[in-house]
Amino acid sequence: MKKSHDILRTTEDILYREIAQEWLGYSEFRLKESSYAKYRSILNKYLLPAFGNASICQLTTGRVGDFLKNLRVSEVEPSKGGLSPQYINCILTVFRETSYYSTSRGYPFPCNFRYLSQKTEKKECSVFTHEESAKLASYLLEDMDLSKAGILLCFYTGIRLGELCALKWKDIHLEEHMLVISHTMQRLAATDTGDTKTKIIITAPKTSSSKREIPLPDFLFQIIKKFDCQEKEAFFLSGQADKIVEPRVMQYRFRKYTKECGIRSLNFHALRHTFATQCVEKDFELKSLSEILGHSSVNITLNRYVHSSTELKRKNMDKICLSVFESCRNQS
Repeated sequence: MKKSHDILRTTEDILYREIAQEWLGYSEFRLKESSYAKYRSILNKYLLPAFGNASICQLTTGRVGDFLKNLRVSEVEPSKGGLSPQYINCILTVFRETSYYSTSRGYPFPCNFRYLSQKTEKKECSVFTHEESAKLASYLLEDMDLSKAGILLCFYTGIRLGELCALKWKDIHLEEHMLVISHTMQRLAATDTGDTKTKIIITAPKTSSSKREIPLPDFLFQIIKKFDCQEKEAFFLSGQADKIVEPRVMQYRFRKYTKECGIRSLNFHALRHTFATQCVEKDFELKSLSEILGHSSVNITLNRYVHSSTELKRKNMDKICLSVFESCRNQS
């Protein structure tokens, strides 16, 4: 709905910058802090430099399409060969949201978003082989400390890096052999004015299904029990209530550990993918696995986190061959 002082204004008079900044101010109170920081960063880095001084009527499908095409190739990230289709779609999402807001104000964009979405290819995350998993586990069990125990926890429960970093000793119920996941930690762009460009926040997970209880395998329980901390508000990785170990520190330590034990240097999230894939190989019940991973449905578990390994393919082929063999033998 148009404001009283906008009654005589048209899409030729309204600049994109005005709409975008108004939308951002409105969004600050309805979005999670992490989402708001991401949207704000996209606006300031990409959309406002490109369209800030353009009037709404100039935001045509062709102009926006050329902008997106340039992001793919180009001048924005020359050393990386342009932005990924996935990230360009994130930029397009923010642009679309500002368009919806502008339309609600009575200033529709001439741009047709139907023709602008970028085609993305599903990129399968690598997982550790059984040999690599054994090497990594053996390495972590030597000279055990809280960082190595934390990585083992991710390796054998599938919890996310941010969840590990936010984990406190009060979330580890040793008597029940239970792990309670209720928070996550992340570094994001600072939205307030100050000297720091980023900051660490600890929040509830983005979905209700991510809040969950995970039974601790006995061998993990025995390892964690050795470090039991009486200060229950202390963070698991530091053993102190006033000291955190942030995700990028753990990523650095993980790269160091994989290098030292002579396996591929995959990203930290590969631990989660490996856990899920190996559970499926061992015929882990999928509904239980989905709940342990904190997914809202089994389909998410199957489509996003379970990877077909050579061992699993061979196992399934053996099942088929055995079935055919048994059928032939019964007929003879």
